[in-house]
Amino acid sequence: MHTPRWARANLEAACFLLLHHRDDFVRGEWPEALKLQVADQARQVESRVKRFARESFNSTDSTQLRRASFVLLEVPLAAVRPHLRRAERPPAIVDELIRTTYAAIIDA
Repeated sequence: MHTPRWARANLEAACFLLLHHRDDFVRGEWPEALKLQVADQARQVESRVKRFARESFNSTDSTQLRRASFVLLEVPLAAVRPHLRRAERPPAIVDELIRTTYAAIIDA
């Protein structure tokens, strides 16, 4: 539930980040310190997704990593994106939608 909570608390930053992909901050004319920080965060996210796949699905094969990435990263972003495009805080229903999707995937 980090994504909708963070988006609500940091609306302006969330709207800005919606316009960019993490890789955008690794390439180009960004300060080197920012590039290093973004690369480090990417490694941390990858590690956490792998750990989640191992703990939830007993595997880190490509199918389970894809499932973990979908439920942890893509679903929350998809749920908040329409609201951020309108520069509005994601409403509470977003949390319910994320939880329901998570449960459907994890319980499957």
